[in-house]
Parts: sequence; C-alpha cells; structure tokens
Amino acid sequence: TFFELVVGAGGRLFTDDGRPSIDSPAAVAAVQLLCRLAARARADVPDWHYDQVDAALLDGRVDAAGVWPGGWGRIRDSRAELQPHPYPAGEQRWVSYAGCHAWAIPRTCSNLPAATALVQLLVGHEANALDAQGGSVCAHVGAFAAVQPVNDTDRRRLAITAATIEQAMITYPPHPRFPDVEDAGWRAINAALLGRLSPAGAVAEMQRHAERILGAV
Repeated sequence: TFFELVVGAGGRLFTDDGRPSIDSPAAVAAVQLLCRLAARARADVPDWHYDQVDAALLDGRVDAAGVWPGGWGRIRDSRAELQPHPYPAGEQRWVSYAGCHAWAIPRTCSNLPAATALVQLLVGHEANALDAQGGSVCAHVGAFAAVQPVNDTDRRRLAITAATIEQAMITYPPHPRFPDVEDAGWRAINAALLGRLSPAGAVAEMQRHAERILGAV
C-alpha cells in the first residue's frame, strides 16, 4: 500500500538507475495517511499479516480490504456478500503493485533433466490453469484467458483485473537484495503505526536501510 500511495501521488521510491529515493514528501505523506487510518482501526491492526486481513474481511470485522488475487477463492466460496472494486487511485495515477513467480535451476542441481521437467510443468498450461481457478493471475496468458466467470461478481472481478494489468501495474527494481529493503521498510512503517517513529522518521529510516543494503551513497 505504501508503494502505491507514493507512486499514485506522483512520487518515486527509486531513480531510473535503481538508487533509492525513498526520503521524499510523497513518502512522508503516505506514512501519515497510513497512521491516520490505523488510528481509526482496531488496536491490533498493526500486528496483522495477509491471512489476518483476509479473515477479518470474511467475518465482517472490516468493511473493505486490499486482497491479493489469489485470495479470491476463499471470498468466492464464503457467505460474505462482497463486491470487487479497483484499487483506489492516487492524486496523479492509478497504480497497483504487481509481480510474478520466477523459476530457476541452481548450478548445484544433480538431476538436470528432472529439474527441467519440473520447471516445464510449473510454467505449463495445466498448472497455471489450476492456479487461475483459485483467483490468481497466472503468467500463462492462454490459461488466464480461458478462465470463465462463475457469476456476475466474478465477471466484474476479471474485468477489473484485466484493466489493472493493462493500465496500472508497477513493480520494484529487479535487485537481488530488494527483499531485504522491503523487510526493513515494513518494519519502519509498522513502528510508525505503533507510534514508535514519526512518519518522517520512518521514511528516513527506510532510506538509510535501502542505501546500506543496496550499496548506494
């Protein structure tokens, strides 16, 4: 959500050459908004992870939540009368964080034919079609295009998903140590939600960690 808030407001977290530019007014404003929202929510919200958010949405403890596409299966099969909506747009852009699975065979692999067969299975139509049935946006274009909506709500979900893919996808630089940056970032934002850091302090901490991890100066 932080990423979308910053970019949607016209800000950036990284320069064109991949250097961190997190410490900015747009980033501070994004954390300020998250803190205001958290102050109006349940006291334990800062401790929630994806599964807790999904559970709270399904049992009615929250009115709305951003859900990964793969969470659609549980929503579809539940008794909750929920409707899908596009991710909220920012002041300047409508954006949504996106990524995909990547597969690799390590140099130390002792059975290359079996490993190659496994990768071929994972990227094939059958495996991706199974993934798509649960709501995931699979990378196999043909398998995703073959998904048939089960009702009008599902049809709306698929239309929103297709529009988001076409118009709004953003992602982070493909840096091998980016997961470390992301981990430091959520911890800093969480500290701000709990009142342990100011929004500006959280953003400055994210910038420092990113520079240290990525080797920027």
